[in-house]
Amino acid sequence: MFLTLWTQTATEIISPLLAFLIPVLLGIYWPLYLLDPVQITMALRVGILLLAGLLLILWRSASLTYAELRFGGLLTGFCVLLLIPTLTATDISRAFSDWTKLLIICAFGISLARCLRHQRTATAFGLGLLVASLVSTAYVLNIYVQHLGFVLPSYEATRIMKGAALTAGGVALNPIASNAVFAYIMSIVLGPRSRLMLALSVPIFAFSSFLSGSRAPIGIALLCAGALFLINAQQSKILLVRVAVWVGLSAVAGLAAISAFYLSAGEVAAFTEGRSDLWAAAWSNFIERPLTGYGFESWRDDLVARLPGNYQSTIQLASGAAGGYHNEYFTLLAEQGLPGFLFGMVIIYNLFTSSRRLALFTPRSRHSQFLLFACLYLIVRAAIEVPGLFGYAQEPSDYFAYCFLAIVISRLSVFEDMSKGTAEVLPTRSIYGRSHGAWYANSGAHIGTEPRCGSIRI
Repeated sequence: MFLTLWTQTATEIISPLLAFLIPVLLGIYWPLYLLDPVQITMALRVGILLLAGLLLILWRSASLTYAELRFGGLLTGFCVLLLIPTLTATDISRAFSDWTKLLIICAFGISLARCLRHQRTATAFGLGLLVASLVSTAYVLNIYVQHLGFVLPSYEATRIMKGAALTAGGVALNPIASNAVFAYIMSIVLGPRSRLMLALSVPIFAFSSFLSGSRAPIGIALLCAGALFLINAQQSKILLVRVAVWVGLSAVAGLAAISAFYLSAGEVAAFTEGRSDLWAAAWSNFIERPLTGYGFESWRDDLVARLPGNYQSTIQLASGAAGGYHNEYFTLLAEQGLPGFLFGMVIIYNLFTSSRRLALFTPRSRHSQFLLFACLYLIVRAAIEVPGLFGYAQEPSDYFAYCFLAIVISRLSVFEDMSKGTAEVLPTRSIYGRSHGAWYANSGAHIGTEPRCGSIRI
């Protein structure tokens, strides 16, 4: 009896603590990076995987859910499929090293989802995400003060500062700022509900956007907010509202097509800050090897040689620390071929539809809306940067992406656990669709069973 009570108490403390430390380690990565890039990267990666492994041991007896099986199967299939372009890559050893890291980070995401089904552990993980966001925001502020002092920012000055920070110290402000925003959005989904957390959005978005020299955080956030509004408006019972949504989307698509047709290559390159030339290089690589691609990080072999050379900003972008094609989707095409790209889109589709169903058809919809917002942020950011779900599984942005995947799986699993433990299931719309049964979806009450940690009910 005493042993059982001690085990239950230890679990209640240890599981939330381990979960809290994972995002905190991701948050302190960049502030510690310059001390010793190689050692810090290795130490933090080992630390994060060790914490995730300990959590998996604690939750080894938790029931296996349909969500875990579905996404686990998708990620396993993705890794198996990518063995083909890995073994036919231009540099097999480099590609196999990246493939191994992908395999590890996929296992990290699936294993993390189990512990997040426990409310206290999920809340602690959310608090850790908030700490990671605040640390990243404070680091951006620190870099800004170091270079420009206590003056009002201007876009030109912060752009120069960003380049100086990268050249002199190896500090990449773009991913730091994006991580601050993305981690904050995820923290709202899992963290404690309070006005203070919502109030923190002002300094986090402001500092990450206006002090980092990057337009991406605020631009992506605004674009995702508009998309979130349209997704919700599409569910309106008023026909006129639904028609207006489709008319608006058609108008935006038409305007984008007209703009792309009339703008010159130089204007497009200036607007995308040189990325359009990188995307063109990726497309040319894809055309040459459409089925297998050239393998992980093959951009290192010939990217600069494929660029037009007319725009200095493009050359600087390609030669930077991040490098690559600055687009996950073009990177998949160029490096993994059409099969790898299509499988990646299947994963994205499942992640988006799951987030959408959770946002529209579950209780506490206000916080589920932030889950969908985070999903949109991840998808849109993938269009301008490589780190993420389909990056090279080696930096905080990649791990944050799989943290989000774990959150989505855990939220689906929570409602699956609820449905299994209810004597009466409400005849409401299913978050999985009609084929998977009537799920508990629209009631705000929390009834049913919680997952088990070992043999202890918590």
